[in-house]
Amino acid sequence: MHKTRIAAALLAALCLMTGCSGSQGSGQETGSTEQTETTELTEDQTTAGSGDVTAEADGREDGEPDEDADPDEVPEDGDADDEPELPDDGGDSDDGDEPADGALSTAPADPTKLSVTESNGYKDGFFYSEKLDEGVEVTADKAVSDAYMKKCSEAVINMPQTTLIAIWEGAKKTCLAFIEQERANLGDKFDEERTSPDIKEDTPSKEMAQYIRLGGMMIEKPTDENTVGFELNGSCEWDLEHGFEVVIVNDRVIYAGTCEQYSPWDTEYYTRGDGKEQNYAQ
Repeated sequence: MHKTRIAAALLAALCLMTGCSGSQGSGQETGSTEQTETTELTEDQTTAGSGDVTAEADGREDGEPDEDADPDEVPEDGDADDEPELPDDGGDSDDGDEPADGALSTAPADPTKLSVTESNGYKDGFFYSEKLDEGVEVTADKAVSDAYMKKCSEAVINMPQTTLIAIWEGAKKTCLAFIEQERANLGDKFDEERTSPDIKEDTPSKEMAQYIRLGGMMIEKPTDENTVGFELNGSCEWDLEHGFEVVIVNDRVIYAGTCEQYSPWDTEYYTRGDGKEQNYAQ
């Protein structure tokens, strides 16, 4: 009986101890939960009230816009009115004519100086003559030296006035001879009023410059490079089919007439032979 009481007392004490411990742990857990909720509530209240505190500090109502705020200021979070960036096309912002650093600027070649190339066994060249008011295309035998081609081109570029007058006189005589030939061929059908150009015996020779275009030069290998000889040929208004030609040796016009591609070194035919009648050089 005594032992039974002691056992019961111990059991009761054990139960009492076990109950007190569970209640104490539950209370701590509950308190911790309440403390966490209190903390979260405090943080929410702080966040929610930050706008009110800022508004009150600025002296304005909640939701009222700030008049002192910079309208062009973009928020740091980048959410407001982000404009798309334009692609870089590599162009310079300056509109000036100066080349960019490192760019090469090359001046155009002088058109009054002969430029020479070779092709198909011939030499080709080009230069501009102010005296003829014409760009001249040059064709030369491959055996002709560049130095001699340069001499010939310079003879045209620096052509004396006496040579120009001789070319115009030869063009006038050639034109008048062509008109007479047309008159003879057409007979009564010839209409002088429709003749183009209207050239008469008293027409100043200088006016012939507007009716001829000497845009071609032929150069053959000279027998002596100290003698500058060449042929100039081109179109004319009175004979569109055959054109007009002059042969020049040392600034002297030795042939003027229909384009026959005569050589400055083989002159017998058109200066003494049968071709002399068709030569209208002075």
